[in-house]
Amino acid sequence: MPLLANETKTCTPHFWFINMGNLGVCKKCGETKQYPGLAEMPWEQSFIDRDGKRRANARARKTKEELKEAHVMSRISKSGIEYLDYQWGVFSGCGNHLGDRCGGGGREFNCWAKAMAHRYPHIYPDGFKPHYYPEAIDSPKKLRKSWRVGVGWVGDVIGYGLDYRDPIFDTIMQCPQHKFLFLTKNPDQLADWAPFPVNAWVGVSATNQAMYDEAVYYLASIEASVKFISIEPYLSEIHFPNYKDVDWLILGARTQPYRCPSGESIDKVVQAAKSLGIPLFLKNNLRKGYEIKNWIQEVPE
Repeated sequence: MPLLANETKTCTPHFWFINMGNLGVCKKCGETKQYPGLAEMPWEQSFIDRDGKRRANARARKTKEELKEAHVMSRISKSGIEYLDYQWGVFSGCGNHLGDRCGGGGREFNCWAKAMAHRYPHIYPDGFKPHYYPEAIDSPKKLRKSWRVGVGWVGDVIGYGLDYRDPIFDTIMQCPQHKFLFLTKNPDQLADWAPFPVNAWVGVSATNQAMYDEAVYYLASIEASVKFISIEPYLSEIHFPNYKDVDWLILGARTQPYRCPSGESIDKVVQAAKSLGIPLFLKNNLRKGYEIKNWIQEVPE
């Protein structure tokens, strides 16, 4: 409704639009007021500057893109793996899926790392081909507290990254506050990497008895602060002789498609770990098919 000649339109609070010269014009009532500086505007009054908003939004988008790019460049991120704190993606990819190490990448189980590499092409431009990222070599130095850091977890750096051993080890030795975990399906390559830094833990994946025996054999030939075997997925029953060269056992289920070991098989692993005095870590993916009152998730000191 139009205003009468003797009426004035007022509103509380005013919605100010600041134009050239810092002249404030209320978008609702048309009242004007000169502001020497934006910082002097009363707290209770609202301020609308559409051009300013567009500029601010553009800056925010740029900042988010810069942060995203910085994150990709650093290639270090929080880990969803229970016994890790961070994953350091200085290396990715492998060739295990082309041979029999992973059942050809699909006959027995699907490779989660291979799927992830193809899912995020902006992070893994070469897909699942072995690739070293020199821009990420110093990333662990930014982590101040003491953490467990997985090295090249989306791939097999031990099996396919020997050319980059020296810069990776240099960074590890410059970060004595962290524990750096290596995990491979190529234990025959461990001797080429030895000796490992004192803050490196060295592990081998095994899914059956043959792979377990092979892991123990090659782990015995190297020196490392912690030598461990990750039995994930646990595809067939494994017997645990009295080996002295294993400091830690990890046990997990197959996730794609899901298949949990029988409760009897898991109980055998629990008992074997107790009898050998080896810390045992039961991954959370076993909970769907296995019930235990005191869930065991032990980590070496």
